[in-house]
Amino acid sequence: MTWHRPLVGLWRRANSPSSKSPLHPAPDSPHYQPMARVYKVLPPVAELQEVFKYNKITGKLYWRVSPANSVSSGDLCGTVCKHTGYTRVCYKKELYLAHRIIWAIVYKQDPGQILIDHINRIRTDNRVENLRMATCAQNGSNRPTKGAYLTRNGWRAQIQTKGKNVHLGYYSTEAEAAQAYQKAAIELKGQFYFPYA
Repeated sequence: MTWHRPLVGLWRRANSPSSKSPLHPAPDSPHYQPMARVYKVLPPVAELQEVFKYNKITGKLYWRVSPANSVSSGDLCGTVCKHTGYTRVCYKKELYLAHRIIWAIVYKQDPGQILIDHINRIRTDNRVENLRMATCAQNGSNRPTKGAYLTRNGWRAQIQTKGKNVHLGYYSTEAEAAQAYQKAAIELKGQFYFPYA
């Protein structure tokens, strides 16, 4: 087979790590390998304390000052990202994770590149007693279920058998997806199935 120069260039671009080509697995694909996340540097703590008001009882974040004409002082901050489940706040045209802002306000320091884990696994529960610093491994081990993955279409259940991932369907809750996985695991693996504690 003879490769023409334009085709070679197209192939290289499509297979480049920086390419956004559909040839690369999507985030909800079982073959997706996420890169280490790099967190944005937060604004100075003094500035955060002037701009935001944190309610320790509810874990909610409010605006002390109005950031835009459409937002008033005292309004609730942020929206929940449907892809990740985390609350994000737009400030000075930058998106920040609400729980990282809260950590900085309470402990008076930017967590930097350290992960902030939600102890009860509820990503919108930003009460300070529900937040803790964690390594990537510790954060991953706080996963409540095996075989359940949050995607843009809901909670996806899948199981691996004979080296291949088998899609079990999408569900509205993590518990339903986990239940579908457990049922399939028992059928496929029998006595060798070991559920998460």
